Amino acid sequence: ISAQEYGHLEEKISFCFKVYDLMGEGYIKKEYMFRLLKHTFRGNLLGEDPEELVKDMIDMVMNKMDLDRDGVLSFEDYKQSVKKNNDLLEVLGYCLPSRPAVYAFMSTFTPNVSTMHGKLLPSRSRLKIKDF
Repeated sequence: ISAQEYGHLEEKISFCFKVYDLMGEGYIKKEYMFRLLKHTFRGNLLGEDPEELVKDMIDMVMNKMDLDRDGVLSFEDYKQSVKKNNDLLEVLGYCLPSRPAVYAFMSTFTPNVSTMHGKLLPSRSRLKIKDF
């Protein structure tokens, strides 16, 4: 957990991409994005179909991140996009542990972790839809 929370951006990019690459193919198809995001919108927001909202979200992600416009999100597309805007790291769902979760884990399994308390607890930023 600690390596994922405190690792370099390159390590986080690699880890998150592997989580999102459901089939281990080296790219993420729209259908995989749909599987990852389909539970994001619950209920009927403003009379719109939740599935259509997910499809719209996927279109926004692809427009922003599919840099070579080949219809799939390759590791290189993902990496370059995240380096330009770190908020895109977990755009397809959270896969890194929160700081409180890291603290809880470390305080259970690491001696003297309470001396690091102040460094572990600040909240991390979350993706805002306005970034699209």
